[in-house]
Amino acid sequence: MINLPLINEISMSLSTHQPRAPVGLAEGNNYIKPLLTGPNGHCQGVVYARSEVAGPDRGKTKYKHMKTKDIEQIFAPSPIRWVGNGFKVHNFFPAGMDMQRMSPFFLLDYNAKMTFPPSEIPQGVGVHPHRGIETVTVLYHGRIAHYDSAGNGGVIGEGDIQWMTAGGGVLHREYHEETFNKRGGEFQMAHIWVNLPKKDKMTPPKYQALVHGQIPQYQLSNGKGNIEVIAGAYKGIKGIVSTFSPIEMYSIKLKKNGKVKISLPSEYNTGILVVKGLVNINDEKLAPANHFVLFANNGENIALHAMEDSILLLLSGQPLNEPIAAVGPFVMNTREEIMQAYHDFEEGKFGHLDDWKQDLLNLYTAYYLTFKVKCCP
Repeated sequence: MINLPLINEISMSLSTHQPRAPVGLAEGNNYIKPLLTGPNGHCQGVVYARSEVAGPDRGKTKYKHMKTKDIEQIFAPSPIRWVGNGFKVHNFFPAGMDMQRMSPFFLLDYNAKMTFPPSEIPQGVGVHPHRGIETVTVLYHGRIAHYDSAGNGGVIGEGDIQWMTAGGGVLHREYHEETFNKRGGEFQMAHIWVNLPKKDKMTPPKYQALVHGQIPQYQLSNGKGNIEVIAGAYKGIKGIVSTFSPIEMYSIKLKKNGKVKISLPSEYNTGILVVKGLVNINDEKLAPANHFVLFANNGENIALHAMEDSILLLLSGQPLNEPIAAVGPFVMNTREEIMQAYHDFEEGKFGHLDDWKQDLLNLYTAYYLTFKVKCCP
């Protein structure tokens, strides 16, 4: 039985923000010319942009101003916490900000690059439930094995992604893949929870294993890098993942002095995790590795300039603007729905999933404690 927190011990945030009208551009934008420039000739943040009109007037051209998306805050890595015994993470949100601030993204845990020594003891997280979200693991180093109660399973390696839709309820477990666990080695990953819209909270579970070579890429000019489009679209390259709400998720890889401009709707909540390197953002601030950059909702353009070889994970999405009730592994809209999730879990409605690795880990722990008590005061 999993020791889940009691509802009355956890604070919940209920938001009643009203949806804002969408702002932004259709696919296929082209920069036309700078509108405002400073004494050094650099664009001061506003440009004319041409975009294809969507809807009944599709095919016509419209012009609008585009403004730089300001940096709201750069977050240093939070104190480390262990998830199970296999993931040593910094949590950037929701711990560091309001639960609505990065909606539709609810959680970002980041395991910075480290080395795990060889181990005979399984390392990871045992069987646990989820409801109301999708969990996404972007793996940079190491190997992870996943299994869930919907019958899905697999192993992801460096550059791969696993995207699990928990929906109405699923049990799953994640461990370092057995050979990697015994051999040890470098490990690095980002783990994200994507909140599902109210109408899709109870959708059937599914699992998408994305092999790195299958992820669509946009190659930057002069061989200065590429953009892997995980979700959404960039310059006509569409992402490999299907999502329940509008989301842009890119893995941006820039060589030293590589530059790129990203345009996103101004109302999208947007952040960038610097996985590797050092990047100049909007000709304004430097963001080093293992930091998270949160952008204000006041513009469209983000300019990136790599000071050294860099890897960035961009998260951007249209806010759901729905109430959030979150306790433990469940993210719903009301307190009653949270209570129902706990009830359904206790009643076995999330299915069944054996966890022999957890049993083995328990045996190792019991043996160690017994040996220590008897032999090692």
